Amino acid sequence: MPSDTSPPQVATSELLQLQAHIASEYADVHSLARRHPGPCLNKARTIAEAICCAVYAKQTGRRLDEGKAKGLQTFINKLRNDCDVPVSIVKQLNSVREYGNYGSHHQGEPIPPHIVSSCLFALDAVYTWYQTTHLVAEPPTRRAYRFISGVGKLAVGGFVAAVVGGVALSVLLFLWWPAPPPKAQPKLGSFVYKAHLYTPKVKLDLPASYPVERQRLIKVQLQKTKRSGKLWDGVVAVPGAMEPDIYIKLGARSYRQERCEDSYTCSFRVDGFSGGEIAIWDADLKNDDHVETLTCSPGRTCAGRSATVTVK
Repeated sequence: MPSDTSPPQVATSELLQLQAHIASEYADVHSLARRHPGPCLNKARTIAEAICCAVYAKQTGRRLDEGKAKGLQTFINKLRNDCDVPVSIVKQLNSVREYGNYGSHHQGEPIPPHIVSSCLFALDAVYTWYQTTHLVAEPPTRRAYRFISGVGKLAVGGFVAAVVGGVALSVLLFLWWPAPPPKAQPKLGSFVYKAHLYTPKVKLDLPASYPVERQRLIKVQLQKTKRSGKLWDGVVAVPGAMEPDIYIKLGARSYRQERCEDSYTCSFRVDGFSGGEIAIWDADLKNDDHVETLTCSPGRTCAGRSATVTVK
């Protein structure tokens, strides 16, 4: 019998633990901005990776970081292919990834403050979206346990305060008797405890929710080699160095920034596409290679000589 190789479902306790870790790391990242800009950029990228894992687990019920391929670029590609993420959030994640890569290498000069500010601004947008749409509520049993534990601590504290207050009052009465009682103390105002909610350091005019626009999903799959039989990138068949960097063009609109690096498949979410020509490209360092142009419409799968396109 074939074994079941599907990843195990993510438990609610794991999501809560990851959620607490993200909140703790995010609360500390701004303190590194002024004195340690490099570690600040690296930590921002790490927080973005953790948010990707939490969003993927919340939407699919599976772990994102299982397997050999890891890293923020791989996580972003998985989110785009398998999850429902706004295009603006994908762009902010790519910004955090590029700034994190910049901060992890020696630049020969101090990192400018505006680089750190731009990275934290993008991270704030991603974190605010994550807090708004993907937080996990605690199970009722855990909330009840925390409530009972809090009541128990309050009762013990009240008992100790009463004992200490009674002893102190007895000592005062013994020392000051028969002196007249002390003047009444002014009545203190009521103390109201308000739960602390962490707010981003950068004020963002973001909506309360993120409505998902009606979009088309264009999936592109390339052959393992070009029509000539040559590799897409490089001259030696080395995994990670011979795969193409796929992106598409729809008329004058280029999706090069949304490309999938070192992959034979890539998915793009586009607005207002009702059918037409889809130009498929392979991004290179100097000159990009045009793979081919296919004409396709929603609900169809169109195959060419080097690529296959599916529009949903």
